[in-house]
Amino acid sequence: MIFKAAAICFTLFQMQSSPLTLYRQSIDKQRVAVAGKGSSRIVKFILFVLNQFNRKVDYSTSEGEKISDASVVIVECLDAEQFLGYHHHILILSQLEPDLKSHYLSLANATPKGGTILFDETDPVASAIAKAERTDVTSNSFAIANHEMQNGKALLITSTNEKFPTPFSSVDDLKNMSAAQELLKKIGISSGQFYGAIGSFQ
Repeated sequence: MIFKAAAICFTLFQMQSSPLTLYRQSIDKQRVAVAGKGSSRIVKFILFVLNQFNRKVDYSTSEGEKISDASVVIVECLDAEQFLGYHHHILILSQLEPDLKSHYLSLANATPKGGTILFDETDPVASAIAKAERTDVTSNSFAIANHEMQNGKALLITSTNEKFPTPFSSVDDLKNMSAAQELLKKIGISSGQFYGAIGSFQ
């Protein structure tokens, strides 16, 4: 029992495993890859909202890793080229460095049939990569959510004119929030749930 507890602690707090190891540990899970300069923030938003609804999720980031029996795993791609071996199902592209375009392109081209690419429509590199023709791969864009600024913070405005406060003030955070929202829609978190939860992000 002591050994088992120690093993669990190691799984929770070890640093990021190699892409191939992550794939082998997650072969039966829905695998999500997040790439670009905003990847760390996007992953934090996703994990925060899922935690608010007690949804189990695994993750691997620059800050730590948790692999359990959850059905979904979210991975921060610190090096797009290396993560070809992770075999993602869903790829999020945001704030891509132009000089690494070929690496991101290779990662996008590794998206399997039936897979999805979510991309920042205001990012020319991400848009060009995501819109390239791929057989049976869906590309969906995201942008800054409808909002207004109040006391330096963004209020999200829904289609029914409801307003939800957020702690965000930067354009980058609003884009990252939209990326997280698009991904979460695909794993069962509605827009209303998302808006209600993200306001308490810390």
